[in-house]
Formats: sequence, structure tokens, C-alpha cells
Amino acid sequence: MLAGYDLEHEDVMPSTWRRVRWLSSGSYQTSASAERGDGNSENRHREVLWCSPGCLDPTPTLF
Repeated sequence: MLAGYDLEHEDVMPSTWRRVRWLSSGSYQTSASAERGDGNSENRHREVLWCSPGCLDPTPTLF
């Protein structure tokens, strides 16, 4: 399994790997950066997990 942002590894990942989008929480930003609007709120919408063919199929309740 590989975690990254949506276009970060897209051109090098084998077509046999599943791409699973998920939305992380905004908990990694500080309250000050949230107020300024320069936290991770935009990147959290770009989170992707690439699952090798050997990985189990993740269920929606897993994340």
C-alpha cells in the first residue's frame, strides 16, 4: 500500500494497483493555521491510497 496525493504517483503506479480516494480529517492543522486558511484543508481532499493486487479490498468503514 502506498499513500500520497492524487497526482503525486499517478504516472508511475502500475495499472494493476487499485486507487482508493479518502478524505482525511483536518486534525493535522493547528487552529491558528485553520483561521488563516493556510492549513492542510485543501490537501486533505487529495488523499489517495494505492493498493497492490495483494492487498485486501478496503471497506468504506475501514477509513
